[in-house]
Amino acid sequence: MHRLPTTTTPATSDQRRRVDAAVAALAPNTRKAYGSAWSGWQAWAAEHRRQALPAAPADVADYLEARHAGGASPATVRTARAAVAKVHQVSGLGDPTADGLCKDVLRRIGREGRDRGRGQVAGIGWAHAEAAASLASNGSDSLQGLRDAAIVRVMSDTLARISEIAALRCADVEEDATGGGTVLIRASKSDQQGEGSTRYVGPATLTAINRYREAAEHSAGPLFRQVRRGGHASTDPLGADSIRALVRRRAAAVDGIAGRIGGHSLR
Repeated sequence: MHRLPTTTTPATSDQRRRVDAAVAALAPNTRKAYGSAWSGWQAWAAEHRRQALPAAPADVADYLEARHAGGASPATVRTARAAVAKVHQVSGLGDPTADGLCKDVLRRIGREGRDRGRGQVAGIGWAHAEAAASLASNGSDSLQGLRDAAIVRVMSDTLARISEIAALRCADVEEDATGGGTVLIRASKSDQQGEGSTRYVGPATLTAINRYREAAEHSAGPLFRQVRRGGHASTDPLGADSIRALVRRRAAAVDGIAGRIGGHSLR
């Protein structure tokens, strides 16, 4: 959703500024999800000769019903509703999804479709996180293993999101008098103003971070980085997809973790 429409008539410069500001304020993943969902609504509305903007509550309810009937999960249907609501909001129009009809439809879809989709990811408790980190390092000096162990421990201690871990820099880690330390989360999904928050990490986690940094031989710039062939650290930060994959891989090696493992399991 790089640019959102405002009304069915050409937008004024003030409307466009408001829309662009609203879009820029969204997290990248939210912007992408809303863009796809809004395109889906527009296509359905055109096919069924309904007005996409401003939309009638009954038309939106029909669309949500159609997505449900087509096999979409309740989460997907809720995203579709949220995208329609957001476009109307930034366009200065009333939210058609606030109508009681849409709310009733969503409640029913939630009940009927609760078994659809991949479901909620399994949680990884402290003991299993400890085991995953230990297996990752495995008493060796493998840079990838040391990095993965540090990531698992930091995510378990701080409950940080994948995107927050990917954004960490060396300067964000500080040791304290207890033998543990702190990690500065500069910005997050719930901190759109970028004020930042400080999270505590225990001594074992700080030790894991230090072991990784010493092996990687970097003290500035991105904290967690890609590992090149031959076991050398790259200057490039480790991306969110790679972090998600390594969490799944390291968790899969631990006995006793049941259910689907995802990047947010450590939360």
